[in-house]
Amino acid sequence: MASYREVRPDLGSIEDLKALSKLLRDRGISLVLDLVLNHVAKEHDWAERARAGDRHYRDYFYVYPDRTEPDRFEATLPEVFPDFAPGNFTWDEALGGWVWTTFNAWQWDVNWANPDVFCEYADIIFFLANAGVEVVRLDAIAFTWKRLGTTCQNQPEVHALTQALRAIAKIACPAVAFKAEAIVGPRDLVQYLGQGEHHGKVSDLAYHNSLMVQAWSMLATHDVRLTAHALAALPPVPSTATWIAYLRCHDDIGWAIDDGDAAAVGLNGFAHRAFLSDWFTGAFPGSTARGLTFQANGSTGDRRISGTAAALTGLDAARAAADEAGIDRAIARVLLGHALIAGFGGLPVIWSGDELGMANDPRWAAEPGHEDDNRWVHRPRMDWELAARRHTPGTPEHLVFQGISHIARTRARLPHLHASVPSTVLGCGTRVSFSWPAGTRWGPCSRHTTSPTRGARCPGGCCARKVSLAPLRRSAAGACGSRATTTRGCRRMPCGGWSTTSRRTHRVGVCSRASRSRSTTRTPTVSGVVYYANYFKFMERGRSEFLTHQGRSVADWNADGFLLVVHSVQATFKKPAVLGDVVDIVTTFTVPSVYRGRFAQRVERAGELLVDGIVDVVCLDANQNLIEFPPQLRALAD
Repeated sequence: MASYREVRPDLGSIEDLKALSKLLRDRGISLVLDLVLNHVAKEHDWAERARAGDRHYRDYFYVYPDRTEPDRFEATLPEVFPDFAPGNFTWDEALGGWVWTTFNAWQWDVNWANPDVFCEYADIIFFLANAGVEVVRLDAIAFTWKRLGTTCQNQPEVHALTQALRAIAKIACPAVAFKAEAIVGPRDLVQYLGQGEHHGKVSDLAYHNSLMVQAWSMLATHDVRLTAHALAALPPVPSTATWIAYLRCHDDIGWAIDDGDAAAVGLNGFAHRAFLSDWFTGAFPGSTARGLTFQANGSTGDRRISGTAAALTGLDAARAAADEAGIDRAIARVLLGHALIAGFGGLPVIWSGDELGMANDPRWAAEPGHEDDNRWVHRPRMDWELAARRHTPGTPEHLVFQGISHIARTRARLPHLHASVPSTVLGCGTRVSFSWPAGTRWGPCSRHTTSPTRGARCPGGCCARKVSLAPLRRSAAGACGSRATTTRGCRRMPCGGWSTTSRRTHRVGVCSRASRSRSTTRTPTVSGVVYYANYFKFMERGRSEFLTHQGRSVADWNADGFLLVVHSVQATFKKPAVLGDVVDIVTTFTVPSVYRGRFAQRVERAGELLVDGIVDVVCLDANQNLIEFPPQLRALAD
């Protein structure tokens, strides 16, 4: 990280980044950007000034005149890259001292014990927020605090610093979310979402490294007992935070298997980690995986793994051998892994290339600078010819892409898998298999598509298959996302569904309804601008009047045992209203799934859009159990 405030010139400028963030936001996409907290490049301005003799900036780093202190720290410090960056300190001639370099000689660890460093990073967060960044990925956060006699990872001060950064961010840029990149052991992992005094006050998102590791462990062993025990042992996360769930990422896989968890199910932790390394490099008998060993550490026995999901599941090997049955089995493993990730809850993520079953890059070492780091094997440039094959039925790319797309659509239909809903791991007292029968093919059958896949079987169980996910089927009414055409006050969706629109007009601060809204404007500005929370009141009124206009009020539905509960709300504020304005509340209702109704709402002033919002509602019965929308409610969208 040579600069936190500049874009690499061949990629553009900060102004280009701002324009990109606006374009993404207009399309409902949040821009996520790395903020490396632990270190900067030796070419960074702070490091250059330290080298030039500026004492103020020298104190931004850990610099020691001789090896006395570094050697004391090294006694308990692990090596992140023992192959190409052994040790944790580097001699710098210009500094005249040993500088702390956890990762590489050119990456200098910053001294978070220095308050000036904290202030620098706070200002950087504000800068990024002003550039349109909505999620800040806190890279290498686990390493930011140093303490003699420890591994200098996951120290309590890490969470105190994160809480302080989040507190000032919530004041200055409250829409910005923090995502913790903490690839640590299971016992330390949940702390990054907040426990104890930091509960709900640190990061909003964190990578579920343990889930990823356990998914690969299950695929190798066909046994879920270790996974069930390890994941059930994790404490619940705050309701305001959630996990990033993933099967593969841009980094290597380190086998974060806790020795205590392994022993609890009759395994030796060290031996199991060694088995996983052997299995996923193809060294273990019977394995078809084609991963690469990354950073083998002879003193600890640690061997991490590089490779794409396709390589690790045996798809690479099966394609190379033209083994049709092997391809079937490998694709089943790929899709099983992604179904686990999508079904666990949290926020599921897929890394570029895995949606196509991309192979390991055989040319990864040919690019200058990559030859010593085999993680580039699973960071290939996009192969657009391969990507085009996702449209060719029967190809592995088509089967993987269609299978993952189906999983994503199924996940989107299930509100009880929303990221805010906690996941509960059910225990298992005996050996339980985690596998699909040989020859399983995930993909739509001829009953559900006009282009059936080669030898495909239906994933919904209607064609001699038993898989928990529902079959592919035609989108529900109004769910296609296409532009609608207006016919007699109703909106006919090109996909064949219907939605209904209601328009209501209110005078802000004048009529009786609006006066109630005005009373919630606690501190209007000097110019009389309406407090932003009032718009949610307008949207609520629009929904209520929509239902009443259709013949039954919210109270009527509740009395019949159908409780309409708001599940999620999204709103984009375009322009403010002032007290006395006349505003229109335009409400459109659709039913995108059997479990969810959607009110698309616009608050307008003389045709000018002020607020654009979406409110999703679910239906509960009298015992507050989630139920399907009854036909009477679905009929409102007809």
